[in-house]
Amino acid sequence: MCGGRIPASTWNDGSGLAFAAIARVPPVVIMLVGISGSGKTTLVTKLTHGRPDLTVVSYDACQHLLDGTDPARAGRAPDITDRAVALAHARLRERCAAGLSTVVDGTHRQERRRRSLVAAALGVPVLALVLRVSPAVAIARQRSRARWIPDDHVLIHHAQISAALPRLHTEGYAAVLVTEETGRP
Repeated sequence: MCGGRIPASTWNDGSGLAFAAIARVPPVVIMLVGISGSGKTTLVTKLTHGRPDLTVVSYDACQHLLDGTDPARAGRAPDITDRAVALAHARLRERCAAGLSTVVDGTHRQERRRRSLVAAALGVPVLALVLRVSPAVAIARQRSRARWIPDDHVLIHHAQISAALPRLHTEGYAAVLVTEETGRP
């Protein structure tokens, strides 16, 4: 196991590309961990830019597929159900069985779902990338979104992820990297 902490700003100035370079050794699964508004989707865009071989599996997209909602519709984002997680992990299993790298976009605040993801990876190395931001920053970022998570849920999710950090290295990841956001919304 290896791990480390890097400032989130390094993703913006290019020096954080070391993690992206690790991810270029296929196959690999990059599991993003972070509260809504932490920058997961922004990072996914950067990691997958120019990488047709690197696909994103999103719990949100699977939930929208199952419940028929329009992901662009304004309002409170739906809770992710176990069915959506199962669908996402089935897609991950298919990609791993085919030897393809994948980014999994989700909060990953629950240990049982994180462990299920590691199992779904079929032995492919899973890199956990935790995007840490303060709840205040995350809540402020959500103010400009059409879809949002209630403030009290952001606070709960932040507490759950913070509590999990000390033991993440015991959950079977090839690496755990934690970004520390110091910037503004």
